Amino acid sequence: LWIFLCRSADQCPGGAPQACAEGQIGIMCAACDDEFYPVVGKCTPCSGLETSKALFPILPILLGPCVVIFIYQASKTPVQRWSAPRSGLTICAAIIFTHFQFLALLFKCDLFFPKALESTWGELGVINEGLSILRPSCIGVNTFSDIYYINVAWPLMTMFIFAATFVMVALVHRLGVPFVMDGNFLFSSYGAIMETFFVGICTQSLTLFQCYDHPNQQASLRVAPEILCDSQERESLLAVGIAAIFLYFVCSSGLMAWVLWVAPTSFSHSKFQKRWRFLLCKYRPDQWWWSAIILIRNLTVSLALVVATQGTFQLIWIVSVLCVYGVLTYAKRPWRHAWASRLDFIVTVVLGLVVCSCFKFAANEADREQMDSIVRTVLVFVQVISFIPCGICFIAILHLANRWLFPIEDQRRKIHLFEDLTKIGKGISALDLKDPHVTFAMTLLSENDLEVLDEALKLLVAENYIGGIQDTNTKQKPRITTAVLRKESFEGASAGLNPNNIKKPSGIPADEKEAAENPETGTSLEDEKWLWLEADGVVPEEEHYHRYTFPPGAAHLMVPSSSPTGG
Repeated sequence: LWIFLCRSADQCPGGAPQACAEGQIGIMCAACDDEFYPVVGKCTPCSGLETSKALFPILPILLGPCVVIFIYQASKTPVQRWSAPRSGLTICAAIIFTHFQFLALLFKCDLFFPKALESTWGELGVINEGLSILRPSCIGVNTFSDIYYINVAWPLMTMFIFAATFVMVALVHRLGVPFVMDGNFLFSSYGAIMETFFVGICTQSLTLFQCYDHPNQQASLRVAPEILCDSQERESLLAVGIAAIFLYFVCSSGLMAWVLWVAPTSFSHSKFQKRWRFLLCKYRPDQWWWSAIILIRNLTVSLALVVATQGTFQLIWIVSVLCVYGVLTYAKRPWRHAWASRLDFIVTVVLGLVVCSCFKFAANEADREQMDSIVRTVLVFVQVISFIPCGICFIAILHLANRWLFPIEDQRRKIHLFEDLTKIGKGISALDLKDPHVTFAMTLLSENDLEVLDEALKLLVAENYIGGIQDTNTKQKPRITTAVLRKESFEGASAGLNPNNIKKPSGIPADEKEAAENPETGTSLEDEKWLWLEADGVVPEEEHYHRYTFPPGAAHLMVPSSSPTGG
């Protein structure tokens, strides 16, 4: 007598041995009979449309080229439009779609979910099922081997549809139709589809390596319990599974790594921009490599069902990956659109909370021994993660102690920063905003970059409010004004005198007088009263006095008290 673990009461309603619900056949009643298809562990009768072959394979063949053309038109975005709001909407939609893919993957873990979740998380499982969503089981493709071949091969089928569409459009164009497809943009569209559905591709490719144990020391595939993990049918499919892993994981990861490696030197080529748009357009220019982080996250989360067979350890694996990714997202803010970065971080936090809540379902409540084992594991996990902030605090202490014990190095870093700011400021001040090249460069700034620049501007303006200084005539707060610093300006500040007693700069040479003129009032520095606001009490070295509009390291800030507020 062989005893197997049936994971669904709907499949195994009880009664005589091997008694199954309607439409259920095989070991543990896990397979579906002819003209039935599986939905959340149950077999549902096929409709007339599903058995007519109109849904599969006719629909993909007829509708595929139209979908390809639509995706091509929607994603044919030049570089100057990468930061457009429409692109941000697409990015946010992709983040939410990945969120639901993770929820569908979580439902496949070795957990004992209540039936109430079957109508939500269970229905989301179709996202990761590949072409099974088109019900091939209803036209006779109902064996596990056939369905596995179809699901694993759907990226290649999609590639064929893209290529066929390109050829058809080229032939139609020769007949005089004024429409042609750019092969580079088309390749990018295909890459975007693969990137969007990567979690589902991982799930389907790894199904042969996801098993769960029975009381009789046997093990079954999680997605197809009627297939034992030591059966001949599974072993006959291993070559296909390994080939899929090599193609979709190893080859695609290697290609992505190469593209991201050469991107800084090859991005100036228009063909490179078009072909690899799907890897680069969503992220800030200084975080162009973030697509590799996304791929690693999706792959490692998908591996949870392979590296662990018990639900508790699967949850620990997933929440650990999400914690690392959440910290990186918060620190880097990689997305080109600020709201995309916020949404990605919030989604990661929510997923982490959901995963932690699922520890409740890691064991069958009727199995007391298993429940006690889960409780012990969760207690260890909770105690370990509760000390993670201590490790982060220790790193912060080391960083701050280094700055405190080695102030010269910290000051040198500030000096280099202000040197760069000075050079950039001079370059920006010389720009003509009506120049088309300048306008083009402005369009390349992402929403996130604009927010960073805006925050930097607010920071500089806020420095004027230190000490509550304001104009005695207009009662307005002062604004930072570009000026030439003189050594005399540092004398009072270095002596620690009251700002109101600091003398104004004197002895400005004639060749610097024009440069020091206030651009708004037309008056020179000698006609204005200048104040020094002490920020950190550090006076820069003398050879740097004449270099900066703002002294190195923000040691002191010079502000004209008579300048009007400019916002």
